[in-house]
Amino acid sequence: MNKLIFALVFLGSCASFTVEDYKLIATSVFRTYPDMILTKEFIDSKDYSFIKVKIDRADPVIMSLVSIEKNIYTWVSETNEKLITKNGKIIRTEGLDHDFRILNTSEIDLANKTIELLIQLQNPQALISQTSSISVTESLVKHSSKNYENTVIYTEDFKSKRFNWKGQNYYWKSLDLDLVIRTHQHFHPYQPSYDIQFYYKFSE
Repeated sequence: MNKLIFALVFLGSCASFTVEDYKLIATSVFRTYPDMILTKEFIDSKDYSFIKVKIDRADPVIMSLVSIEKNIYTWVSETNEKLITKNGKIIRTEGLDHDFRILNTSEIDLANKTIELLIQLQNPQALISQTSSISVTESLVKHSSKNYENTVIYTEDFKSKRFNWKGQNYYWKSLDLDLVIRTHQHFHPYQPSYDIQFYYKFSE
């Protein structure tokens, strides 16, 4: 069985990791790069799964996968910002100007349904509810880009009345990998949108 490779395999238990451990991992393997298409050579040179995160007009950030637990993925940058995802959706952030956390994550998946999420915001501090409705937008069985063949696109419509905040998130899920390979998300009313491309490394 193929398993995803993440950067903590050589350091032992997550419980013993310090902030310096995370910084050492990220700094030694992953850095910030100008906005460009990642070449096959670049991707092949990486030993671990990683994501390319594009935030508004800033240069992309490369973040490494440092743990997987119960389908929850933790990604870390070389400056120790963290994105925590489940089924491709960002459910928590750490180290950003405006962090957030979804408190009820058990029902989060890519399925045609509507759920109510309870979200804790930081800066400003608030507790809000959000309606999330996910539906299949398009199936790309064949596509001009090989990266998106056999891919299903999901659209998430969200709305939070307290902040008069609403919008759409998008998820590209590979049917071959059964994993999200790209997403465009808004997760905090005062944080720019994030466009994320996922690059997975597997071991047999």
